[in-house]
Amino acid sequence: MLRRTAPIAGIFAVEVEGLGRGVASVGRRPTVNPVPIPLLEVHLFDWDRDLYGEHIKVRFLKKLRDEKKYDGLPALQAAIAEDARQAREFFAAHG
Repeated sequence: MLRRTAPIAGIFAVEVEGLGRGVASVGRRPTVNPVPIPLLEVHLFDWDRDLYGEHIKVRFLKKLRDEKKYDGLPALQAAIAEDARQAREFFAAHG
């Protein structure tokens, strides 16, 4: 993603081909270490291996919310926990 404006943005429930399910963020990380070019960051549930530098296929299944700047790290961490809860609930309901 080398463009200045991403075709999508926000927090999503995702599936990564052959690896599992999780949550993805597409955006500029406005709360911690903001970046000028949108990034895709994926957190896979129950995953403990390093995939940095690997090519993966991410399928976006449901938008959970828009990207937001929080007042600090504790508020961001609470939002991330809620995102994960909502994604797990989505997967439980949709197989």
